[in-house]
Amino acid sequence: MNRVLVWHQGALGDLLLSIPALHAIRSQGAGASLHLVSRTDVASLLILSGLAGSVSSPEDGMFGALFRDDEEIPQRLRNFLSGFDSGVIFTRRRNAHFLKKIAKVIPSLFFLITFPPEGVREHVSIYQLKQLGIAGEWWFSLSGICEDGPSSSSTPVMSIHPGSGGWRKCWPLENFLELALSIHGGERWRFQFIFGPAEKADAVKKTARFISDYGIDAQLVCGRPLLETARWLKQSDLYIGNDSGISHMAALLGVPSIVLFGPTDDVVWRPLGQNVRIVRSGLGCSPCSEERFRFCSHIRCMKEISVRDVIRAVAALKP
Repeated sequence: MNRVLVWHQGALGDLLLSIPALHAIRSQGAGASLHLVSRTDVASLLILSGLAGSVSSPEDGMFGALFRDDEEIPQRLRNFLSGFDSGVIFTRRRNAHFLKKIAKVIPSLFFLITFPPEGVREHVSIYQLKQLGIAGEWWFSLSGICEDGPSSSSTPVMSIHPGSGGWRKCWPLENFLELALSIHGGERWRFQFIFGPAEKADAVKKTARFISDYGIDAQLVCGRPLLETARWLKQSDLYIGNDSGISHMAALLGVPSIVLFGPTDDVVWRPLGQNVRIVRSGLGCSPCSEERFRFCSHIRCMKEISVRDVIRAVAALKP
């Protein structure tokens, strides 16, 4: 079997957006076995889905020599790399020093630029597939990694993830809480508030206090391993979150998803899924350039998404 090394150091959302390309690489290699050098927690999802065969962490000390100038490739690393017939490196720069070192051992190496350049409004997955000579979309789902589907309870479950990899992409927590209170007052839902390990403790405490004070039927899912979080998401009838890795995972798990976008462009970064609804404020400066994104301090594009806007999206998407 053709063994392919795939190097992808992206965060959760970045790697999930590359799933169509990974699936195409595997298929074009006549069922090639993919070994991912990637975040091991994310890659474990792909192993369970059958997309990847094995994984290594880029933090493994073995790979350190790739990033140090004028250092020979140690024998252990050379032995590891020589076990592959070819390699695909997801990168932002083709001339990165470590790529040249890998190419000394794996001559059949393909460099795939991970994201479209600024100003090119093309979805990440389509941009990557084009580099592989494939036009259009390539569908793939993670729905098979979790046996449990939506709860059989008569009360539907709504998962809410108020976080993201960057605060500038976050709708205010107060809005998420007001949303849950408004929906809870109008019809019966059971809520799951999902917080990742990077979320601030104050946000978790504030949410716990809020649901207790108002008697909302909700539970907190905090800092769970990624696969466990996937199982919680899979039990949901509806998901609401910001432009985040968890939102990408919910969509790929087949959960009907409402995703709030502000400074980032949903044309480029929209989660992959067959039942995803995007909510934006419509502010003229949104989406913005990378430079403006880094220096914007008010993030009006997120703050001006109203709770009513999201409630309308819930009404349109709810089961």
